[in-house]
Amino acid sequence: MSSHPLRPGRQRPGTLSERRWLRWAAQLAGLGLGVAGLVAVSAPATPAATTLRALSADLQTMRLQVVENFDRVQARSGIAADVVGRLDGDVGAILSLAPSDTGKAELLASQIGLDLSLARQLLEAHAIAPGDGALPGATAPGATAPGVSERLFPAGADRKLQPLAVYLPRGYDPRTPHPLVLVLHGADQLETQLIVSPLLQRLADDAGAVLAAPWARGDYTDLRSTGDIYDALRFMQSAYSIDPRRIYCVGYSAGGFASFVVTVAHPDRWAAIMSIAGSLTNEDKQAFANALHITPVYLVTGSGDTVVPAKYVQESRDFLTDNGLTVRYYEQPGGTHVLGSLGPALTRAWHDMFAGVANVAPQVVLPSPQPSNSLRS
Repeated sequence: MSSHPLRPGRQRPGTLSERRWLRWAAQLAGLGLGVAGLVAVSAPATPAATTLRALSADLQTMRLQVVENFDRVQARSGIAADVVGRLDGDVGAILSLAPSDTGKAELLASQIGLDLSLARQLLEAHAIAPGDGALPGATAPGATAPGVSERLFPAGADRKLQPLAVYLPRGYDPRTPHPLVLVLHGADQLETQLIVSPLLQRLADDAGAVLAAPWARGDYTDLRSTGDIYDALRFMQSAYSIDPRRIYCVGYSAGGFASFVVTVAHPDRWAAIMSIAGSLTNEDKQAFANALHITPVYLVTGSGDTVVPAKYVQESRDFLTDNGLTVRYYEQPGGTHVLGSLGPALTRAWHDMFAGVANVAPQVVLPSPQPSNSLRS
C-alpha cells in the first residue's frame, strides 16, 4: 500500500480574491443589492433562508472589519488570512445553495454562526503576553449551555489564539464529569463544519459526551498542530466538567490518519482511538503499535470508499492485530468517504467504544477485497 501523507490543504472553499470580492461587492452595490439582497432574490422564504439572509449581511460586515484590522488579528492568532478565507467560503456556500435544500441551509447557518463568532472573538480579544496563563474565550456567551460554540485557547507553541469548536450534549451538567471526544477534521474541512454534523451530535447526545474539534492550524503536517491538539485538551479540562478517564480521540479522513500520529505523543491520555475513513501509513504504523499497545482501536470504513479504500483499513486492522493490539473493524455496505454515509457502522462503533466492547470478532458486514501485504513490509 502506498503511503498516505497527511497533507490536508488549508481550508478556503470558494475563496474570493480581494480584487474579485471588491469588484463583486461594488457591482451588487451598483444594483442596490448587498450580499443579503442577492440571497433574498434567490432563496426561498423559509426560516433557514431568512436566517441565511441575515447572516450574509453579517458576513459582509465582519469580513470588512477583519480586513481593516488584519494586522491586529494576525498578531493575536496568526490565522487572519484563514479567517478571511472562511468568511469568503461561507458567502460562496450561501450563493451555491440549492433553494430546496433546507437541510443543508440549516447546517450552513449553524456553521456560519460559529465562523462569525470566531472572527468576532479575535477582533475583541487581547494579544497574549509571554507568561500570561489566561484562557481567552472561557467566558464566551453560551459557553456552558448545550449546543455548539466556537472557543479560543492559547497555543503553547507560539501563544497565538487558536480556534476550537465545541459541542455540549443535551443534559450537560457542569457538576457532573462527562466523557470528552477530541474529533479531528478532514482535509479541506473546517472544525466548524465537522462539529455541526447531525450524526456526531446525535452520537454525543447518546453517550452524554462533549465534543471538541480543534483547528490544529488546518494542517496536520504543521509542526505546531499536535501541540495545539493537546493544548485544546487542557483547555477543555479547565473550562468544562470532563472525566479524565474517558477521553477519546476520533479522527475523520485526514483526521483519521492524524489520530494514529497525534496519540503517540501522550498515549496515556486516551481511553480509546477511532479512525473513520482513515488508516495507518508505513511511516507511522510501528510507532503507533508500540505506544498504544494497550489502547482499544476502532476502525470505520465504507465498502464504496474510493478515497481511502476499505482494503487499506483492513490492512491497518491486520497489522495492529498481528502486533497484539485490540482492534474492532466496522465496514458499512455501500458507504463512501462521506461521513453521513457511514452512519450505521459508525453508530455501532461509537456505542461499542463507550461500552468498552473490544475483545470480540470484528464487525464485517460485507465481503471486501483481500488486503495486500504492503503494510507488513
